[in-house]
Amino acid sequence: MKPSREELEIMLDRRHLRVVPVRTVGMSAALGGVFLIVLVLILLGGAVPGGAEFAGPALSQGQRVYLQYCAPCHSQDGSGNPAIQAPAINQTGEAWKRSQTELELHVLEGGGSMPALSGVLSESDVAVILEYMQEWWTDEQVEAFRANP
Repeated sequence: MKPSREELEIMLDRRHLRVVPVRTVGMSAALGGVFLIVLVLILLGGAVPGGAEFAGPALSQGQRVYLQYCAPCHSQDGSGNPAIQAPAINQTGEAWKRSQTELELHVLEGGGSMPALSGVLSESDVAVILEYMQEWWTDEQVEAFRANP
């Protein structure tokens, strides 16, 4: 009996990708193998069989630091969280209206509902976070922000 498409998973062979029936390797091993293959392809900047392209290691240092320390309150896209008084810091917010120095001090020293992160983040961490945030802003917002050091 020929296995159905649902029973097939991509498994990593030592030399190439091959398709094997799930029942021969077990469901958890098959899913683990698929996850490993996709992860390796993403990290190496390869393509997934079937044509879906992935960029190489896409996370910048700013994005990594932002996702770890800022996103839990300000969300992954910077849209904020009104329930905990974390303002939007993307193009819909007003962070871009403040100076770089003000934002750096606010992150390091805290204020309002913002905790002080001086014991957690370095000044260089804050600088890369602010660079990353600017990717969300319009050209006009970035220009105004950079004109106000």
